[in-house]
Amino acid sequence: NNAIAYSDWSISIGTSVNDADASRFKAVTIGNNLSTAQYTVNIGNSQNAYGGDGVCIGGSNVFGENYNVLLGYGNSVGIYPNQVVIGTGSTGQYQDSVVIGNTSASGASGAVALGSGITASRENTVSVNELETKVVGGGIIMYSPDGTAYKLTVANGGTLVITGI
Repeated sequence: NNAIAYSDWSISIGTSVNDADASRFKAVTIGNNLSTAQYTVNIGNSQNAYGGDGVCIGGSNVFGENYNVLLGYGNSVGIYPNQVVIGTGSTGQYQDSVVIGNTSASGASGAVALGSGITASRENTVSVNELETKVVGGGIIMYSPDGTAYKLTVANGGTLVITGI
């Protein structure tokens, strides 16, 4: 059932495509067994884009709200907008979150999960398995309750050094 359909500035190319898939206003759908929403780019197999204004590339991805980007296979986002999910089998569950890695997830608004098998469960934080700075003398900058900036570094002997900046 190969088809090419277009209407209202939308284009659908692939198998199991009909005029209903192309009737979404300003959408591009390329692949097999796809369903898309308005202002959406959907490329791959078995994609379902229920929200609009997003990008869904890969296979078996599902996104449920506006302004989401999914790249990979088997990814999904929940009912919240503004999520980026890259990897395989990863899930964005809250708004304004980023998930990069396989089988990873966001578990709070504004959370960022970096790496494989990571769940970012605190709001507005970045979750990783380990953190490495690659610049010699590089460190981590933190702020005290009064707003003073401090940099945590390591001296040659392994001593931790905290410097006001």
